[in-house]
Amino acid sequence: MKSGGRFPQHLVLVMVILFVVHQKVADSNIIKCIEEEREALLALKQGLVDERGYLSSWGSEDVKKNCCSIPDAFGHFTSLTELVLAYNHLEGGIPESFGNMCRLLSLDLGNNNLGGKLSKSIRNLIGACPEGTLEGLSLSDNKFIGSVPDLSRFSSLKVLQLDQNLLNGTLTNSIRLMNKLEVLLLGENSLEVTCYLEGFQIVGSNPIT
Repeated sequence: MKSGGRFPQHLVLVMVILFVVHQKVADSNIIKCIEEEREALLALKQGLVDERGYLSSWGSEDVKKNCCSIPDAFGHFTSLTELVLAYNHLEGGIPESFGNMCRLLSLDLGNNNLGGKLSKSIRNLIGACPEGTLEGLSLSDNKFIGSVPDLSRFSSLKVLQLDQNLLNGTLTNSIRLMNKLEVLLLGENSLEVTCYLEGFQIVGSNPIT
């Protein structure tokens, strides 16, 4: 199971599939991690060689018990071009390790319970990549807060979906630098945005007067 100190990617995939398993509590809308699933993952971890600490965020401590967060292991798939994790009841923020996926073209994290400041998640997505390769980014229907940060690094972005979050403030002029942008969804936030920009309509809730 050990090969040149590298953690086998097919095993990471198996654990990621298990990791995002979720369960609705009967007669409620509360989402929680299944304790048996979490214990099974920890048992699996003990039988693996993980010299680089890819699974260091998994543990029995209270701060490591949230098996509904996005695992850092995704960041080691540096050749990944498309990632869809929508409708998984994921919590927490976007890991810093996502900044290693410099070939990523499409990322869909919509319809989850992700949160925190949007600006921090955007910084994590940029990471060490020389320029943003993303063409499609969906963060719709989450719980991100704060204003829309500078997005000019995402010069290839064609679709940006930020609707149904908890965003506020005024849309920055960095949007004007995104010449390839075709679809921008901002509705159901508390943003102040212009109705039209560069010839296409922006879906927003509070137009600037």
